[in-house]
Amino acid sequence: MAGTPLTYEPNYTTMFIQAMLSNLAYLQQLPEVQSLDAAKLDQERESLVRTIRFALNVSQAWSPVCRLIETVSPYMERRGYWTVWKQILTQALELARQRDDAATGTMLSLLLARLLQRQSNIKQTIYYYRQTLYFARRCGDDYNIARACTNMGYLFIEQGRWLRAEVLCRYALIVFERIGSRHGLAHTENHLGFLYLRKHCWQCAQQHLERACQIWSAMGDDHGLMRGCINLGALYLEIKSPLQAKYYLTQALQRAKATGEEVETAAVYIGLGVACRLEGDPVQGEHYVRQAETIFRRFRHTIGLAQAQDNLGLVYLDQRKWSEAKQYFMTALQNWTHLKSKLGELRVLTYLVEYELARQDQPQAAVRLRQVEAMLKKQRDREHYRFLQPALNRYRYSVSRL
Repeated sequence: MAGTPLTYEPNYTTMFIQAMLSNLAYLQQLPEVQSLDAAKLDQERESLVRTIRFALNVSQAWSPVCRLIETVSPYMERRGYWTVWKQILTQALELARQRDDAATGTMLSLLLARLLQRQSNIKQTIYYYRQTLYFARRCGDDYNIARACTNMGYLFIEQGRWLRAEVLCRYALIVFERIGSRHGLAHTENHLGFLYLRKHCWQCAQQHLERACQIWSAMGDDHGLMRGCINLGALYLEIKSPLQAKYYLTQALQRAKATGEEVETAAVYIGLGVACRLEGDPVQGEHYVRQAETIFRRFRHTIGLAQAQDNLGLVYLDQRKWSEAKQYFMTALQNWTHLKSKLGELRVLTYLVEYELARQDQPQAAVRLRQVEAMLKKQRDREHYRFLQPALNRYRYSVSRL
């Protein structure tokens, strides 16, 4: 009996590509992916990462894999999977450059900037926001041009470059108003509120922050409302109104937990710790700050850790636990110096003056006070630190009397 010749040879490459495209479509349509349900996505995370890694090497999968990256990026950021996600975003951005795909480059550079900002890597964050501007201008994307500007403005606030920050945020506000982006308007109002909070212009800060929260509330944006409530809580802490601060911080905490924002949860715990201290309850304050410290340490969030150490020093100072207070102040000082934050350094040095005065060590308090004054003299933007003057005047008076 004669054999039948084999005439069909399956094309395994085509089959693999079709399977890859089907898998990407399936993952994109999963309810937990669309809703970013953190608990359910934790179970799918390894599969998601593996699929994305494979798909980035398949040219036919470029568009769907980029859509999936954009969809799940907020989840990866909020849950702290930063190392693997940075690798994926960096690889994808390089492929966008090779393809000369400006629209996708805009999206990926923005995501990479946002991720690096969470890691307190300010220099690289600004670099990638500038990359976002480069790509967005090439494809005439006004929304993302304004988005990069307002986010850079926020970073410049942190660096004390307030004029540049305000120019960028005001420009973004004009663009968002022109194109009718409520999302952009809310974020920019929030950034301007944060700017005036740093400038100690309380009324202006309150107006901008409340406008941001009104927009987010109308949109049903719990994530945005969380950020606005954190800043309103910070405002009321600055003006020594702990009861009002706790009202906003409690709202922020509920939304942070609902959206899976662990780093923001830690920021809320810091605020609640300060509120408890202002109410005369340093023990409960310590409890909140310890919870924040645990989260910041797990995420290796250096700015958050330095803030936690500041506040642990203060709660131990309130309890007159001298050795613990000094230990945390000195650690915080080292961290702020490493982060090149003059504001952070100056703030801790003033706490050290208070520490020495509380211990009635007049000579050492005088040494610390001279450190603060010497550092202030070296600052070009000394007006940024005018809020320290009442405390410094009080310290000078106390030192002279001891």
